[in-house]
Amino acid sequence: SNFSGCRYREPVYRTLRELAMSYFNIYFNLRGERTLRCYSQPVDLSRFDDRHWMTSERSIWFIAEYLCTIPHTPLLTPAQSR
Repeated sequence: SNFSGCRYREPVYRTLRELAMSYFNIYFNLRGERTLRCYSQPVDLSRFDDRHWMTSERSIWFIAEYLCTIPHTPLLTPAQSR
């Protein structure tokens, strides 16, 4: 999202879908369009620790690229997203 308040949620959601939906109203792009359409299983970022991603001065686009390769579950039907 383009909103800095889109961070932590209390662990009160029964499913990943419920958790993802809790971000829907604050997940938007620079045009103000709500763009949250799908979610993935949780990713353990420690898989990237050997690349020192938390302290690197270099780009960490490899994390975003990885996130684009994993399966995602749609939140909306095609009709709902119009």
